[in-house]
Amino acid sequence: PVSDELTTMYAVNAEKRAAEPAKVKGPVFKQVSEHMEIIGKVFETWEPEDKKESARKEYSVAQLAKEELFSAIETVEQLQPKVHGMVEKANEPDPDLQTYGPVMKGKVLALAEAFKAVQEKAAVLKGAYEEVLVEAEAKEAERLKRVTEEEEAARKKAEEEAEKRRREEEAAKQRAAEEEERERQRAEAQRKEEEEAALKRAAEAEERARQAALLHLRSGVEERESKWVTDPVGECGEELTIEMAMDLEEESQRRLSILQSKAAAVVANATPQEAQAASAALQVFLGNILKDPRSREFRRIPLDNPNFHNTIGKLKGGYETMLALGFEEEEHMDDNSNLRKYFVLNRCNIDDVRSSMRLLGSGRRKK
Repeated sequence: PVSDELTTMYAVNAEKRAAEPAKVKGPVFKQVSEHMEIIGKVFETWEPEDKKESARKEYSVAQLAKEELFSAIETVEQLQPKVHGMVEKANEPDPDLQTYGPVMKGKVLALAEAFKAVQEKAAVLKGAYEEVLVEAEAKEAERLKRVTEEEEAARKKAEEEAEKRRREEEAAKQRAAEEEERERQRAEAQRKEEEEAALKRAAEAEERARQAALLHLRSGVEERESKWVTDPVGECGEELTIEMAMDLEEESQRRLSILQSKAAAVVANATPQEAQAASAALQVFLGNILKDPRSREFRRIPLDNPNFHNTIGKLKGGYETMLALGFEEEEHMDDNSNLRKYFVLNRCNIDDVRSSMRLLGSGRRKK
């Protein structure tokens, strides 16, 4: 009997068996006989019409037929030279060259006749299944085309859906960003509104404080001793307004604080004699201003005035002390049309001058 291994041998891929199609070992007659028995079973499997129809309808069956049936047909073609060789030996007329005996000769010739029938059946099956395989492969190609088209359509649909989702997500993000921007603008507008309200309240409070201060100042307008009505004057005899007097009041407070530190610096960097001379000179300058606050002559001190230069002008911190007193450095033409530098007290506050004199006099006494 034929072994199961030989029967299943033709079910594997024909390409793997092409280099060595015959696996049966032993004499040629035995090999051919066993191969023919295996081939006969393969032919019996694929010969029925329903098998052909299955191969025509199902591509997997057609592929199996291509592997099993056509592998068997290929083996028939490979066995042809062997059978032909055995027939030649069986028909050898020379007794000396004869290989087979009468019995074996009969077996070989009978095997050759059986092989001829196998060849004929192989030719019939090959012709029939070639047509089936062509049709099956055409159907499979059409199926694969449809699958490819369906896959391409599915891919395009998936891409379109993905693009749609992406646009929707971008639109949602854009709406969220716009809403966030609107919220930011609302918050910014509210913040500005609150800031403006706070500034308005602060301005109103400042204005109320200013009005209260003005009211306090106006209460002393009729008093002769008021320092802001009769005494303070501006350049060219200008009378100060209540508002201007209020600003100068604040300025004088700051100036006295600065003057104290600047005068102390002058005293610290001068000898006792220099400090006393500088204080005395300033007392003279300020005393002249107190005598006639409206006199421009007393409120302008040339920087090259010997009395000024040899006392306060030459000392370290003297320049800053003059600025702290309220003097400003300016250039003016003198009576001889020469351009000279002056310290000018443009705004004269009598109480400010008196406070400065007291401060300078106190510093001189301590020294």
